[in-house]
Amino acid sequence: MRFLDKMAGLWSFGKETAPSRAGIASADVASDEALPVMTSTSQTEDEIPDADAQPPDVWETDHYRITHYRSNPHRLTIVFASAGQHGIGAPIEEFKGSLLKLSTSIVFVIDNNAAWCNHPDFPAAIAIVQTLLGQYENIGALGESMGASSAIVFAELCPDVDRILAIAPQYSIMAPFIDFDERFARLGQEHPDQRYPAYSCRSATSKAQILFGNLDWKDLVHAGMYKVDGFSVSIVEGAAHLVAGHLKSQQKLIPVLKRFLDYSVPFTASAVQSIIGKPLADPCKLNGVGFVHQSQWTRNWQAAAQSPKRIAPPPRTSDLALGRPTDQSSLSDHSRGTTTQEDSAGAVQGVLSGSYAFHTAMEAGPWWLVSLEAVSKIQEVRIHNRLENRFVCHRGARFAIDLMDASGIWVEHFVKQDDLLFGGADGEPFRWTPAKPVPAQSLRIRLLGQDFLHYDAVEVFGILPPG
Repeated sequence: MRFLDKMAGLWSFGKETAPSRAGIASADVASDEALPVMTSTSQTEDEIPDADAQPPDVWETDHYRITHYRSNPHRLTIVFASAGQHGIGAPIEEFKGSLLKLSTSIVFVIDNNAAWCNHPDFPAAIAIVQTLLGQYENIGALGESMGASSAIVFAELCPDVDRILAIAPQYSIMAPFIDFDERFARLGQEHPDQRYPAYSCRSATSKAQILFGNLDWKDLVHAGMYKVDGFSVSIVEGAAHLVAGHLKSQQKLIPVLKRFLDYSVPFTASAVQSIIGKPLADPCKLNGVGFVHQSQWTRNWQAAAQSPKRIAPPPRTSDLALGRPTDQSSLSDHSRGTTTQEDSAGAVQGVLSGSYAFHTAMEAGPWWLVSLEAVSKIQEVRIHNRLENRFVCHRGARFAIDLMDASGIWVEHFVKQDDLLFGGADGEPFRWTPAKPVPAQSLRIRLLGQDFLHYDAVEVFGILPPG
């Protein structure tokens, strides 16, 4: 049976078993007294627009936390949390800093255990949110990744939702569909009995604008499925899975949110695209533009690993980092060494593998450094990226290069702030060539933002001082 046909049948089942707006309130929560206990928590001044703002109301079930910030009596934005950074960090109140600047009341719905709407508490959590909707004239739903899938489902349960901004949602986490996507494939086994076999509610098609990045082919599969189902899908050039972070780095997130919150005009694809730029293409027709099939990518990576390509060094220079002492900010379960010094040394062994030679933990601003033999004139730095797939390759795209001279002070000399991918063992490493040689005795690479840092090799070409 074709997957779309199967999904159509499963979706019909999902619609029949999903409780209606009235059904949730009556069947799962008999009365207001049956709702989980509400409490108030204080907030620091930097979390709210002004010192006179009310502290939020908070409800908690065994599985969900719902927080209501009252700011604008006319419009409400319901934000569904993602599963955390790469599914590792705890869910947080996402978009909070941006939304608090934009005159909207906010309800944050946090799924503490990332159940993708499948926990038995989900109807009770939605019932709590429903009790708040009658206070507002305009209601929007927002989320990224798991939160985006939840925002789309919310429109089916709460018809009062006027518009939805869904950023990189999963179309389905049900096996066998999700088996292609190793980021979420485990969820098919963890949630065998799913409330929503597909997060593609028909009632949301006319209300939602969906955004995906073009750097990870797996996201484009989800994008194509939503497009086939009639949703408005825009592809953001240069973005990986975390599209909101990319838009923020491009100073486009606030303009998109402002447009989303402007209920005086329709929230359309053309309005979004006027801010993010013209989309690359229809995700159903992408053919090689950011949609390199994983099998082809794997073949390219394997070829590079088997026959690494090296570029000749600049004339009269040598690799000053080769075999020198190194260090890095942290270790992870993926590290090959037992200490930061041992693990980081993998990048200066003169070997190209196409994989990674060191691996930090997930953290903010992870770094790797090498100490040179003496203060030397650096002419070129080459960073060889990890190549197994676009996702891991993209992690190393944004970074800064710091140098330390005899003064012992780190100075930033270069920053790469774009998402353009670069290679390594395929003969396409990143190359930084300063306008004139820079004297330094140590070099440090810092990742911009929060992620893992893992490269294949680092080469520092220059000239040692005489003697």
